[in-house]
Amino acid sequence: MTAALGGLGAALVWSLGNVFAARAAHALGPMVTLAWVMLVGLAILAVALPLGGAPALSGSSALWLAIGGGGNVAGLLLLYRALRTGAMGVVMPLVSTEGGLAAVIAVIGGQSIKAATAGAMVLVVAGVIMTSPREGPDPADEALVAGVRGLMRDDRRAALIAAVAALSMSFSMYATGRAGSLVPAGWAVLPPRLIGVLVVTLPLFAARRLRRLGVAEAGWLAVAGACEVGGFLLYTLGARTSIPVAAVLSSLTGAMGVGWGRLAFGERLAPLQLAGVAVIFAGVAVVSATSA
Repeated sequence: MTAALGGLGAALVWSLGNVFAARAAHALGPMVTLAWVMLVGLAILAVALPLGGAPALSGSSALWLAIGGGGNVAGLLLLYRALRTGAMGVVMPLVSTEGGLAAVIAVIGGQSIKAATAGAMVLVVAGVIMTSPREGPDPADEALVAGVRGLMRDDRRAALIAAVAALSMSFSMYATGRAGSLVPAGWAVLPPRLIGVLVVTLPLFAARRLRRLGVAEAGWLAVAGACEVGGFLLYTLGARTSIPVAAVLSSLTGAMGVGWGRLAFGERLAPLQLAGVAVIFAGVAVVSATSA
């Protein structure tokens, strides 16, 4: 039950954060968005972590923390770039495969998984394939509704970027799950924030590319940063019980993202994409039932 609740909670929090991250990425660009999200997350952890004391690090835990941090930062940067390039309804179902990929990695690493769960993952992949193809921009939805004039959607390119983001984030999820069993959850989610600030935020600040934010932009980034940290904390707690279960259920992020994309951005999906979303929902439902 802990793994299921952790995965579902992470999916809900991440999907909400991605709505605000998408708005920020449209207005500021993916690099600046990632820089601020990492800084917000690090600030939150800087306040919370001292309350729990310092963990006893080993060589193994340090390695998993480094892999988890690097994979998460790379995956988020690619995710924000994909969200700026194409529709959330195309990007998020692809990125949602990170959970299934992380579960496969966990099985290869020695954790068990039921045959029915593995079959449901294939169903999810089939849904993703149905969701991704687009012949070109939708004439009724050519411009990004975030208000960036002249910026056209390229859903095929966004889908490719999102696929690479999913792979990077799947390794991060597996590594974070392993690290979460060795150190407190808060410390397990620290490396991505720390690495992100060092390699993205500080260089952009030095180059004077972190301009002052408006009230709306600051609000979007604050929520996105808090949700990104909160989602990983929930996932890490769930992964302590079962990485495959927590990882697969967290793939609901994409399905939830489709709904948020419709509500927040008014995005329209082609009939084949809508069918693909339904298949993804079915696959995730089977995974939930067989993993209980």
